[in-house]
Amino acid sequence: MPALAALTTQIPVVYGFAGSERDLLGAGLISAGVLDPVKARLLLHVLLASGAGRAYLKAAFRAASG
Repeated sequence: MPALAALTTQIPVVYGFAGSERDLLGAGLISAGVLDPVKARLLLHVLLASGAGRAYLKAAFRAASG
């Protein structure tokens, strides 16, 4: 994508704005990674129903995405 690479030299690219992925992850968001919304919601539902805590949720989503 040479055209996009060229644009990055002319237009600033900002990733750290309020509400950005970086901001939300820094605030403690647990990312679903590559899971689509339906799979992420189903996994979350099963984990919460089983009484999983935050650390287990993070590990499960990391494993499912990887």
